[in-house]
Amino acid sequence: MSMYAELLDLALGRPRANGEATKGEALAGLMERRAALRSGGSREQADDGVSGALADQLAYDSALIRLARQLGITCDPRDFRRPDRGRQQLEEALAARGIVFPEDP
Repeated sequence: MSMYAELLDLALGRPRANGEATKGEALAGLMERRAALRSGGSREQADDGVSGALADQLAYDSALIRLARQLGITCDPRDFRRPDRGRQQLEEALAARGIVFPEDP
C-alpha cells in the first residue's frame, strides 16, 4: 500500500466526534472539502504549504470514501495508491448516482 493510501486508511479509521453523518451531511461536508481543496484552503495556513495541501487532499478523499460507502459504492483506501486516479473513479461513480460536482473555477 502506498504512503498516501496508508494515511487515508488511518484518517478513515478515526471515529467522528458527532457519530455517523447523514447522507445530506456527508454530501455537504464533501462539497465543503472539495471547495477547500480547489481553493488551496489549508495551504495558506500551513507553514510549508505541503502539509496543508496533504491535509486538504486527505480530508476530501476520506469524505469522498465515506459518502460513497453510504451510497453502497465499494471502495477502499488502496484504490488511492494513485490519489488522482482513485479520486476520479469515485467522483465518476458518485456522478453516476446523481451527485453533481461543481465545475472548477
